Amino acid sequence: AYTPIAKDTRLLYVRQLDSFEATPLAGTEGAVNPFFSPDGQSVGFRSGDGKLKQVPVTGGPVRTLADAPGLTGASWGPDNTIVFAPSINTGIWRISADGGEPQAITRLDSGKKESSHGWPQFLPGGKAIIFTIETSGKTFDEATIVAQVLESGQRKVLIEGGTFARYLRTGHLLFARSDALYAVKFDPERVLVSGSPVHVLSGVTFGQGRGLSQYNVADNGTLLYLPGGDAMWRNEVVLLGRRGASQPFIQTQAPYFEPSLSPDGRFFAIEIGSSNNDIWLFDTQRETQTRLTFEGENTRPTWLPDGNKIVFSSDRGGISNLYSVTVDGSGVLRRLTTSEFAQFATTCSPDGRFIVFQQQSPQAGWDIWLQPLTDDEKPQPFRQTRFNEAGAVFSPDGRWLAYQSDESGQYEIYLQAFEGSEKRNPISVKGGHDPKWSPKGEELFYLNDNKMMAVKISTGTGINAGRPRALFELPFAAGPRGFGYDITPDGEHFVVLKEGTQTRFTRMNVVLNWFEELQRKMQEENR
Repeated sequence: AYTPIAKDTRLLYVRQLDSFEATPLAGTEGAVNPFFSPDGQSVGFRSGDGKLKQVPVTGGPVRTLADAPGLTGASWGPDNTIVFAPSINTGIWRISADGGEPQAITRLDSGKKESSHGWPQFLPGGKAIIFTIETSGKTFDEATIVAQVLESGQRKVLIEGGTFARYLRTGHLLFARSDALYAVKFDPERVLVSGSPVHVLSGVTFGQGRGLSQYNVADNGTLLYLPGGDAMWRNEVVLLGRRGASQPFIQTQAPYFEPSLSPDGRFFAIEIGSSNNDIWLFDTQRETQTRLTFEGENTRPTWLPDGNKIVFSSDRGGISNLYSVTVDGSGVLRRLTTSEFAQFATTCSPDGRFIVFQQQSPQAGWDIWLQPLTDDEKPQPFRQTRFNEAGAVFSPDGRWLAYQSDESGQYEIYLQAFEGSEKRNPISVKGGHDPKWSPKGEELFYLNDNKMMAVKISTGTGINAGRPRALFELPFAAGPRGFGYDITPDGEHFVVLKEGTQTRFTRMNVVLNWFEELQRKMQEENR
């Protein structure tokens, strides 16, 4: 099972190894991270709408199981239970493959600066799992692979320095360091590693997910992997007019994400990916750039209205919470929130009193919260339901919040008064996400797939919204982090990401009877 991209559409495909033909499975749009049931008759995956789902390998009804907006691995056990990591900061959860309420198996230890638990796999018998623990500020080559007994919660460290471990029926544990695979002897009954890891394969694609190595091994010894090494996305930042005319905004290509313009338009902050993502500041007049963060995984820059500070999310304390940093060169850093749940800032009130952020919990999904910026007040919920609400942005006059919600079954854009009423006003038609206001508040922009949509808005005596219209199609990079864009202060241009030079993966390698080669390499190393 695999998920190719064709004509900007990603579907789940299945292919028998004795066949030249692959079959797309209907209803699997946006699928990633496929995994098989023990009997091989069903495939689990994360869909484009951020849900954990399953489908028969022959096609048929698609069953939704749980929210998994940032799925980092799943495994289907012999007792018809699925263990999965819904997102990077949520720990690992368990759910029946028939549906029901998910239950937590692991929780991140902020005292140890754990920032993610991912890539779980059941060990034989289904009584224990192995998974990867990421630590803030460290690469996945420095991650820890552990085993945990499900009933007791007892945990044991297996490998210091590695990720994406898979148990092999030969009695070995296979795991990744960058683009190389290593194997070590492993007894699943005693949960015991013996000997030193042995390098067994190089050139395996790595880097399209947090600690993800693109390989798998069947119980009969067939190895499947994607050749290619480092697969970091590289984008361009461009400026688009209202009719889609494009011009370069930054001359270089890099793993750019989430561009955010300062209120006066002179500067913009942007997230640049590396072993850990950091926030950088670009001066558009002097064409200089300054790195603002130096520790942990730092994401989603959001400007305060005075243009002197940026709020961002960082896992330097373990789980992604909110911090602020000055942009005047002093680099003064302040922690704004402390929570066991992942948080990402999306907007600041025009008067500078509140930061709005989205918070993710396994039970409630994404909700919208407010963080007062005065007197160390505690966060308070703005929109908290059993549905997913995210991407909230203030209107320029501070009276309204636009946000996306999937309460209708797909994401749509809604407007709600910041104070005084919980009435929701639907804005988008047939889907919408990532809203942004025009600087004067007369227009609301949002995305519908790869189309930039615009809606005329009047808020004099209430909400009066026009009919959505498409402005142009966007040249967004189809990366794992989704879309990012911002609007210039004149309201006439959009700063967006465009796909740069990418590694194209056009084949998968299949090695039959690979266990024979593995055993030979292990024996040679131990002579």
